[in-house]
Amino acid sequence: FQASVFPIAPHSEKKIELTYSQILRNESGTVGYRYPLGTGWRANGFTNFVPPPRPVPFPGPPRRPQRDSRLEAPIDPSQRNTNEGATLSAEIEISSRTALKNIYSPSHDIEVKRKGEQQARITLERRLVGAQPDLQLFYALSEQEFGVSLLTHREPGKDGYFMLLVSPKAELDKSQTVTKEIVFVLDTSGSMSDDNKIGKAKAALRFGVNALNARDRFNIVSFAGEEHLMTTGLIAADDKGKREALEFIENLKATGGTNINDAMLAALKQLPKSEAPQMVVLLTDGQPTVGTTKASQIIGNVGVANKSNARVFTFGVGYDVNTVLLDALANEQRGTVAYVEPQEDLELKVSSFFSKVNHPVLSDLQLNWDGVETELLYPRTLPDLFHGSQLVLVGRYRANDKRVSQNEFGSTNTAFLFAMPLLTSFLPQPVVATPTADNAKLTLSGKVNCKTSRFIYDKLSFPATQRDYEFVPQLWAMRRVAHLLDQIKLNGESKELRDEVVALGTRYGIVTPYTSALVLEPGMRADDVRISGGLMPPPMASPTGRVSRAERPAEAAKPMVSMGGVAGEAAVKQSSSQATLRDAGNLQANQAAADKVGVQAYNQNQIAGKTFYLTNNAWQDSEYKAEAKLPEVKVKFASEAYYKLLKDEPRLTEFFSQGVNVVVVWNNKVYQVTE
Repeated sequence: FQASVFPIAPHSEKKIELTYSQILRNESGTVGYRYPLGTGWRANGFTNFVPPPRPVPFPGPPRRPQRDSRLEAPIDPSQRNTNEGATLSAEIEISSRTALKNIYSPSHDIEVKRKGEQQARITLERRLVGAQPDLQLFYALSEQEFGVSLLTHREPGKDGYFMLLVSPKAELDKSQTVTKEIVFVLDTSGSMSDDNKIGKAKAALRFGVNALNARDRFNIVSFAGEEHLMTTGLIAADDKGKREALEFIENLKATGGTNINDAMLAALKQLPKSEAPQMVVLLTDGQPTVGTTKASQIIGNVGVANKSNARVFTFGVGYDVNTVLLDALANEQRGTVAYVEPQEDLELKVSSFFSKVNHPVLSDLQLNWDGVETELLYPRTLPDLFHGSQLVLVGRYRANDKRVSQNEFGSTNTAFLFAMPLLTSFLPQPVVATPTADNAKLTLSGKVNCKTSRFIYDKLSFPATQRDYEFVPQLWAMRRVAHLLDQIKLNGESKELRDEVVALGTRYGIVTPYTSALVLEPGMRADDVRISGGLMPPPMASPTGRVSRAERPAEAAKPMVSMGGVAGEAAVKQSSSQATLRDAGNLQANQAAADKVGVQAYNQNQIAGKTFYLTNNAWQDSEYKAEAKLPEVKVKFASEAYYKLLKDEPRLTEFFSQGVNVVVVWNNKVYQVTE
């Protein structure tokens, strides 16, 4: 489209409001929406592409897009406007006649506020730094008690990746409130008096007690050199029980050593055999100094004593905590770990957790698949499902390649779309899934109000080829890397674990202690870094005589970002980073994990599931390996051969949009674009 805005006075601003209608596809109950936030060529979701128009020289007059164009004209990289430093804010309203479930964004952190079952308000705010990923949003339409959405990605001839979203109803009936049993374990050693940590912890504990439902049962264990119980067994969280707890909390003082082992064993003894969801919440600021102090022994003791299979949630306060112990207690006992650094608000962070776990609606979840082979699922142990929360499960799958492929449904996939008026590519585009004939079945089981219930979902599609939803393997890789780093931290490094971390980190642009090629050293520039095996010539020698990383001899991967050891600031930051990757729910988790350890990833682009690194003034595909000796196709930017290639291989337009020097691996060939 073209807009004419007149008049615009010198040095003035005009706001333009654009209103348009767009049809979104409903694929098996899941609706997808994409809002472009960047510049450059952009595929619009149609199956059959035409080559883009030739680039307009800069400066030059605006050009009316061709009506049948599916792509934006190439943009000179130097002319791109990324609105660096500005703030993106968005508000999205969804209304539906069918109940909304699984409102999810893989690209951005969003806040979802529900207005009943059929309405939702989504808000986001993000500071714009560098190239921006498109805003992607998915939501499911389902009247079932638990909504299920399945998104898959599979390249031809390779294993596939999938994401499963599960969420409960937005409105919770009182009859659906599940009775839970919980024991709070609070460190009251002498170090808790520093910076009034004991006061903040007591305030958070008060919040947790007051948030309990009247039908819940609980106890409190405080510990220093030895443990102290509020009472024996569990008491009801009625008015009387809460008054007793608040009085116990008020009298807590910080003094003595730290006996984590005995405190945890005492807490687990308070939990009887029960069908109710059971939890133990540990908050400590120190390492074990009294009684059993060896982390591996404490971990083993807790595992043996946890006969009721309670979930263990751990909070580490400050930097003097044993991260190996806290990580393992949570991971092995089906809970989560969180660290509160000195500058963070302890009360806010712990209180937020209590609010999240206050209303379990489905506990002891189990998933059983029929008709598809799945592997390497994350999280490794399924969490309980709480009101207002959402399960995000990622994994790999193998399917029979004889199943109906994308090409066999090509006409069906496009007929509906081409019946609509063509929209220009820079308008937001619906996310189009590939139709298939797969009919996998999922059985979701768990306990609702202490009674086992089963929910069956059939006609789930795991296609042989699905090139949409490129974010799915990226999220899987983040969680896989976190799992591998957990194993290294707990059991020690091995070549197999290290090599897989390096391979995944490089392929998907994940900053880890071993992917040092992705991190800038102090004083380095992005063009000092070079991925080994590149097509481009080696860099010129530095005029300062400094040997850049690219000129150094190759060596085995060594941790550049320290694994952090057991305790201390580095250990806490590394564990926090791993926890962020372990719970990754969208692509922003990668940068958040890097921020935790205070490193800066040098210039890289994530496009359509591929990672490109800026090396020697060229964007190079992380999948390029010189030793693979794949056929090479070299073309000059904006030449006749360049446009013919885009016509023959339209998916390359997304990768070529990065600039005039690009190296990409596609369909077992290496394509190189040069000036």
